[in-house]
Amino acid sequence: MVELSADGERVVVDYGPVHMNIWAWNGGDLNLDVAKKGGERVAELLDEVAQYQVVIKQKSRLLRVSRVLPPIVARMIESSKVVDDPDFTPLATVAGTFADFVADHILDSGADKVIVDNGGDIAIRVPPGESIRIGIRSDLSSTTTTHVITINGDMGIGGVCT
Repeated sequence: MVELSADGERVVVDYGPVHMNIWAWNGGDLNLDVAKKGGERVAELLDEVAQYQVVIKQKSRLLRVSRVLPPIVARMIESSKVVDDPDFTPLATVAGTFADFVADHILDSGADKVIVDNGGDIAIRVPPGESIRIGIRSDLSSTTTTHVITINGDMGIGGVCT
């Protein structure tokens, strides 16, 4: 389900294993329509990944990326290989990869600044000269933000994992 949040400032996606919050802006103005397009992309991505469950449950070191694989599955494999852990599978990268793909889709749909939070795996797209702040709670049972990091578009950072 893709819907507007209660505060009206973001789109919330609650679909199967995905619980995602999406913010998108154009020229400094919040753009919920383009954020919603990103949320609608989640179902398509889940369908693509679901067809390759047998593949993504295998140890990453045993897998090779091929042109036959959908781009999201190929990225999951590539990302999981970076860690070089013999027990890692591409499933370890699923939340961050989904956030990245949705953020890129939103950019392609016209936004110039994007935040996609998929359960703490956060994809960010910030243009040069602009910044975002991400709040972190040390205690998940509390609503108090204990740390704040500021990321500007000149840093080359595309994501944060909390």
